Amino acid sequence: MEDPIEKLHKRDKLTDTVYCHIRNYQFREECKQKQEATARHVQVCQQNEQVQPNHKRKCSQVTLAKQAMKAKRGIAIKKEWRAGVAVVSI
Repeated sequence: MEDPIEKLHKRDKLTDTVYCHIRNYQFREECKQKQEATARHVQVCQQNEQVQPNHKRKCSQVTLAKQAMKAKRGIAIKKEWRAGVAVVSI
């Protein structure tokens, strides 16, 4: 069986390895420099603006209809289940 203090030390080591980049001053400075460098280039900014909207899902009308039907069925099933539970609990 492990000692509780040893467990704490293990957890501390894990959190240090995971979050070391946050406390690293050089890493933060490099990030700032990268942001400034990309902000200067108009082409990079335009490309970022074009890429971000493309990450949204584009669903066809058939898919949207299926999703709506699935949601309606789920609501109906929940209402039936709740009504059945209310009758049984009385």
